[in-house]
Parts: sequence; structure tokens; C-alpha cells
Amino acid sequence: MFKCGHDRRRISPRHALCKNHKYNTPTPHLNVWLVLYVNSFRKAHAPPDPVNVLLSFGYTLLAQNIWGAVLTAGLDPYVGFLHQLNYNRPNLPLDLMEEFRPVLVDSVVLRCLNNGILVPAHFEPADSAERPLVLSDEGIRLFIREMEERFERELKDAQTGKRITYRRLFLNQVYQLSRILTGAEKGPYRPFLIR
Repeated sequence: MFKCGHDRRRISPRHALCKNHKYNTPTPHLNVWLVLYVNSFRKAHAPPDPVNVLLSFGYTLLAQNIWGAVLTAGLDPYVGFLHQLNYNRPNLPLDLMEEFRPVLVDSVVLRCLNNGILVPAHFEPADSAERPLVLSDEGIRLFIREMEERFERELKDAQTGKRITYRRLFLNQVYQLSRILTGAEKGPYRPFLIR
């Protein structure tokens, strides 16, 4: 429950958005988080709203990048640890991408929405019930640009202390898993952590 800006009564987030109330929140970014919350849980199939369209597209881009790292390391992408085995589903990339979803995709989606990089005009209704809403060509170009910028951003690797890109980090994490699986490295898998 949140306090409504004009009369301080407690209201639910869904009611406030339907009535176009403003929240008393410490930062404007929280309003986007509230929209994410109010639009219920993430809908992976047939994303019905702009937020879920961007999340689905971003997770697809992330999964493809990690899939490439898995293949480069010589691991089988269809055998994973967290996701249930399904025919022709790349379980290992889906498992490995979990540690990167918030810092890469979720943050890029928030950046695009908060900074007006993507606006309602970049979303178009589609002709199919399977895809009720899609990004326009310009929206696709802008979102890929933002994701590519994030993939190429450098950070300090906790293992080596060197500056590397997120793409290189994907490969490092996959190689670490490979060494653990083959017995060349002892100990549990160390996921990427934000510090």
C-alpha cells in the first residue's frame, strides 16, 4: 500500500495507477518499478505491455550472447542445472544468464523507459494474438544499441582484478563452470555478484 500524494490515504498500487494518482516516493525511478509491479508478474509468452516486450527481447539478446560463450567453451547448451529439460531448449545458457538479468537487461529496460529513449510511439499493435504488441523498427534499433552498449561496458573482474567487458565476463563464467565440471578447479561455482 502507498500513500496517495494529494490526500495521504492508503491505496493499492493498481488503484493509484488506474486513477492516475502520484505516489509519494523518494525517487522518480520507483514509479517505473511500481509499474513493473502493478503489471503483475513477468509475462514471457505473448508480452502484453511495453515493459514485458522489452524484458522478453532483452532476455533473448542476453541468452544468445551466453549461448555463444557456452559453445565457445565446448559445453553442451542443452544440459543445464536449474531449468527443466525440454526438447531443443538451451538450458545451460538459460541457467547461466540468471546472474546477469538484473544488472544487464532489467537495468537497460529501466534506463530506456526512465530516460525517454523508448516512448509509446516505439510500440505497435501486432496482428497476432501470439504477439499483441511489438517494437517498431526504430524501437528495435534503439534497444539493441542500448543493450550492445551495456554488453561492451567494462567492469573490474572480481577474480582477476582486470577490466573486462560483460561479454568477456560471460566467457569467463562459462570457462569457470567448465573447469569445475572437469575437475580442473575445486570448489563451488562462483556467480557474478554486483559490488
